[in-house]
Amino acid sequence: ERPAIWAPTAAVNRVVLTLFCWHQSALLLVTFTGLLAGGPMGLLDVPTGTWLWHRLPWLPLFALTLTGLTALFHRLESIRSSLRSTPK
Repeated sequence: ERPAIWAPTAAVNRVVLTLFCWHQSALLLVTFTGLLAGGPMGLLDVPTGTWLWHRLPWLPLFALTLTGLTALFHRLESIRSSLRSTPK
């Protein structure tokens, strides 16, 4: 009944399992890359009263990494499912 409201939900539903499966990998990729670059300040520190302000700047990098992984693996999953569904 409301396609403008339903369209974003349908778009997210197409990739939600891929997002779920790869979100920890994105977190680890960013963290390990930070470690190789000299230490990801704010990620592995002992939590203090300002822990939130140290971690917030990392969220865009996590989101960007997760977006890249999702795009890559969703494309691969789509190719694989289309190959399985083609008649022989």
